[in-house]
Amino acid sequence: MTRERKIAIAIYAVVLGAYLAASGGRLRSHSPDGDHYVWLANSWLHGRLDLGRPPPHQNDWAQVETVNLVDGRTLRGALVTGSTEMFRTLKGDIEQIPPASVKSREMKYYVSFPPFPAVLMLPFVAVWGTNTNDVLFTALLAPTAPMLLFLLLALLRRRGESARSERDDLWLTAMFAVGTVYFYSSVIGQVWYTAHVVSVICVCLYARWSIDARRPALAGLALVCGFLCRPEILFGGVFFVWELLRVHMRVSDDNVAPQKGIRAALQDQWSRLDKGKVLRALIAFGIPIAILGAVAAGLNYARFGRLTEFGHTYLNVRWTPRIQKFGLFNYAFLGRNLACLLALTPRLVKGSPWVQVSWHGLAFWITTPALLYLVWPTLKGRLHRPLWLTVACLAIPNLLYQNSGWVQFGYRFMLDYMVFLMLLLAVGGRRIGFWFKVLIIVGVAVNLFGALTFGRAQQFYFDSLFPPGID
Repeated sequence: MTRERKIAIAIYAVVLGAYLAASGGRLRSHSPDGDHYVWLANSWLHGRLDLGRPPPHQNDWAQVETVNLVDGRTLRGALVTGSTEMFRTLKGDIEQIPPASVKSREMKYYVSFPPFPAVLMLPFVAVWGTNTNDVLFTALLAPTAPMLLFLLLALLRRRGESARSERDDLWLTAMFAVGTVYFYSSVIGQVWYTAHVVSVICVCLYARWSIDARRPALAGLALVCGFLCRPEILFGGVFFVWELLRVHMRVSDDNVAPQKGIRAALQDQWSRLDKGKVLRALIAFGIPIAILGAVAAGLNYARFGRLTEFGHTYLNVRWTPRIQKFGLFNYAFLGRNLACLLALTPRLVKGSPWVQVSWHGLAFWITTPALLYLVWPTLKGRLHRPLWLTVACLAIPNLLYQNSGWVQFGYRFMLDYMVFLMLLLAVGGRRIGFWFKVLIIVGVAVNLFGALTFGRAQQFYFDSLFPPGID
């Protein structure tokens, strides 16, 4: 076994100890209101797409009602929020159904979260049923991501893409494992955070297999598995495409005068592209995406009547009115989400508990201040542009999403692209000196506070975007 793999195994063991310790008493049982993947796996094992019963709690279930009318028609959908008669069908049509026109009603409950984590839970649910401990499952799985990140950083170092030492890579790995919002997300179970943990593992594998487009089929498989945890992950496909085009672009003839203009440059690049190899790689990359995407689309259609509807439109939650008004993605949500990413600070209060955090979270520069070094790289190698392009493609959908990540300790949607930010720190070349390490340690302290208090010390949190009393 190589030295790198031995270190990676040690990283898993150390990080696992940290996560189990931070989980503490949560490990005694499954999540009280976030064990959706357990119930989804249990439904599949019983041959159902819905729960087959009322949910065990009222947190984030998709509800679809079947209404049989006296005129013989059957409608599936949900009542428009605030109305007792206006009914929106799965096709999006609005029907008025007075009580006298209704023969019978039936409500079915579904898990609307993309299903890949439930696939991983199937063997455990087959043994322990709905008592499966999703907190322990997540905590045992979560150290895989820091382990894979270290191996990815080592790969960049061997290739000459990163000038970091092995010790530097360990600092960056520690920063990711316990100095970012990945820490608190790994120790509490719950459907939202289990999805993040599994998707980050998929992203680590996807990034590794995408470099030089070395493993197209595996890269496609990792990407679609990430998509089936967090749909926004699919936008990260730009990284593989960039690498694929780069490695199959023939070097131009130095004797030929460079052409000018965007159109001429594109024509030159097209002429130098090995189109056959690109096409074969794209097919290999696309096959797992197409197969698993088709399965997911079929499940969506069977449950919600649309290929692209995972079910979030039918959540019975406090923000249902804004979903019905603006949809899941809209420019109207940009300002609030930017505030969560960039501006939210702790609330300082007189007396105990002295500090409080909004349920919308903390700005990234508070939870992980060392990320500020991304602004001042000393090197801009060939990976600089594709990594930032990938970050942008992953960040924009989240910034337009109807939910800020509420309830959270820090802006958890950054986990969709945190691996690429860590790679940017690695290739950016800025020395991991005294102040860099100080910022990493500050981030560890902040996120340790979050891992220990989030979800179980409510005096440290308040349910508002801004502190009470501020309009």
